[in-house]
Amino acid sequence: DETEGVSFYDFQWFGKAPASKDLAYFFGVAAHGLSGEETERELLKFYHEELCKLLEAKSISPPNFEYLWNSYHLALCDLGRWMVGGFSFGNTRLIFGHVKALTTALAGLDSEEACQEKIFKLYPP
Repeated sequence: DETEGVSFYDFQWFGKAPASKDLAYFFGVAAHGLSGEETERELLKFYHEELCKLLEAKSISPPNFEYLWNSYHLALCDLGRWMVGGFSFGNTRLIFGHVKALTTALAGLDSEEACQEKIFKLYPP
């Protein structure tokens, strides 16, 4: 924030994962002012533009924005899955809004295979 700045950020998890895992954790836990998808997309577009500049300067092809958005969305769903285990904190409205969007898209499917097929259709690798 413009008056206080960032004073501390705690990455409580480490391991191999897409960058969207950190973005989801940051937005979901520390960015309480996010009010909806429009604000999220605006911030992610800024992040994506900066990431593209850095990667292109190193001759690395950056992902397109929709790929980043989908990865971020799934990372928030994974964070929500973890929080159901009793660790609910942060902007739960934002986090569980993403979970609800995914579960709504999967509603009515009657098998694991059908869910997998739908997930890969919604979020191509």
